[in-house]
Amino acid sequence: MLIAFIVTVITFLTSLGVYFYERQLRSNIVSLNDQIAKVNENLSGGFLDELKRLSNRIETSKLILGDHLSTSDFFLFLEKNTMRALYFKEFQYSLDASRNILIKMRGQAQSFNAVALQSDIFSKTPSIKSPIFSDLSLDNNGNVTFSFSGRVDPSLVLYKNSFTETSFSQ
Repeated sequence: MLIAFIVTVITFLTSLGVYFYERQLRSNIVSLNDQIAKVNENLSGGFLDELKRLSNRIETSKLILGDHLSTSDFFLFLEKNTMRALYFKEFQYSLDASRNILIKMRGQAQSFNAVALQSDIFSKTPSIKSPIFSDLSLDNNGNVTFSFSGRVDPSLVLYKNSFTETSFSQ
C-alpha cells in the first residue's frame, strides 16, 4: 500500500509538472508570436518598400554606369599616344545609331614624316579602328596640316573601365 501511495504521489507531481511546463510553453509561443507580429509590422510598414526601392536604384545605377562613356579616358589615351611633333587643333566626337564612337580631328605637324609616324602609331593601336589621315597640305609656315577620322573602341571610353591602368596603355 505504501508503494501504491508513492506511485500515486509521483504520478500526481509529474502531471503537475507537465501541466505547468505546458503553460510555460504556451506563454512563450504567445510571446514569440507577438514579437513576430511586431517585426512584420515594422517591415511591412515601409521598410521593405524602402529597401526594394533602394535595390532598384542600385541596379539601375549599375546599368547606367555600365554603359556610360567617359571622354576623359580618350583624352588620356591621346596624350599618351600622340607624338610631340604634332598636335590636334579641332576635335569632334559623335555616336552613330549603333553606338559606334566616331572621332574627327584636325591637326598640325612639323613634317610629313611626323604624320606618317602618327598614322603608324594609331594603326597599331587596337583602341583606334579604321584610322584615316587625309587633307594633307602645307600652311604658310611650312607646317603640315591634316585631318584625321576613325572609330574608337568602346572599351576605351567606358566609364567602368576608367578605374584600371590597363585601359590607358592600349
